[in-house]
Amino acid sequence: MARGRVITPDFWTDGNMIRLSPFARLFYIGLWNFAYCDKGHLPDDALGLKLKILPADPVDADELLAEVMRNGRVSRVEAEGKTYLWMPSFGPWQKTDPRWKTRCPACAHQDSLILTKTPVSYAESHQSSALREENQREEKRTVITHALPSAESVFDAAYLHWPKKVERKAALEKFKAAAKRIDSEALAAHIVRFGDAYAATTDKRFTPALGVWIGHERWTDELPSAQQGERKPTRTDQNLDFVAQLAREQAQQQRGLTA
Repeated sequence: MARGRVITPDFWTDGNMIRLSPFARLFYIGLWNFAYCDKGHLPDDALGLKLKILPADPVDADELLAEVMRNGRVSRVEAEGKTYLWMPSFGPWQKTDPRWKTRCPACAHQDSLILTKTPVSYAESHQSSALREENQREEKRTVITHALPSAESVFDAAYLHWPKKVERKAALEKFKAAAKRIDSEALAAHIVRFGDAYAATTDKRFTPALGVWIGHERWTDELPSAQQGERKPTRTDQNLDFVAQLAREQAQQQRGLTA
């Protein structure tokens, strides 16, 4: 089922993104909507995905997929003789909902997934298993164990967004403990969301240490917002204060003339 996804402002100036052609960039964004799950798995069907994302545009589906794969945005994984596409950097940067239960066929074989160097073209990636095995023997392709992100690597990606960098080791232990109750990537997404909100609204002195925040399951709180008294004055505020000061001085001068 298609899902709405988030595009962060940094996406448009990301060094990897600007190397992609405009259609490849748009195709990559569209892949987010049609991922099986919050881990970024997709059907290995370039043409089918193109028909969902760019149905009326005269572009080659295989070429678009090949371009984003060369850029490292998409990889191909295999389990039980079937291949899937996988977006490695998808999970930590998307808002996830642990209540969303998927029937992702790749996640169903998570323990046996392998990252594989396979042909990029649609036709070759849908060969019969016998022909694929023959090509594997001829090409002696390299099969690499598909290492899912470790808890610490997911934590580190989220920790970059937390404005108060204290007691990292304790925070990591709290993260690992919490990841037994909530999906680690979903928890990382909460940390990113709240960390950015704290950075934008709250003095670092009043930002909780990440370990304390995780320990109290603060991701269930409302996002922090700046109090009126804590808000820094804007240029408009300063101009209004200046005008008000002038008005007070003029009033005082008039009272002096009439006295």
